[in-house]
Amino acid sequence: MNQFDKAGIPAVLVTAIPSLAESLGVNRIVEGAAVTHPTGAPELPPAEEATYRAKLFELAVNCLGISVSGPTIFTLDGPTQ
Repeated sequence: MNQFDKAGIPAVLVTAIPSLAESLGVNRIVEGAAVTHPTGAPELPPAEEATYRAKLFELAVNCLGISVSGPTIFTLDGPTQ
């Protein structure tokens, strides 16, 4: 459990390397697209990338309200523990 959660403040980490975040004990992990662009997908056309970014941001914000008991990885496909 990280220090934010211990203090009652939920936190989310968006990363392209969820296994590293998990090994560090981060509780809410949102899997991003790539190391160089964790919150973007530059290979997509601009309109599709904007939609992708909005969905990823919405997922991260929604994760703040989810109670977890340990590291949980959230993807646009759903959570895994």
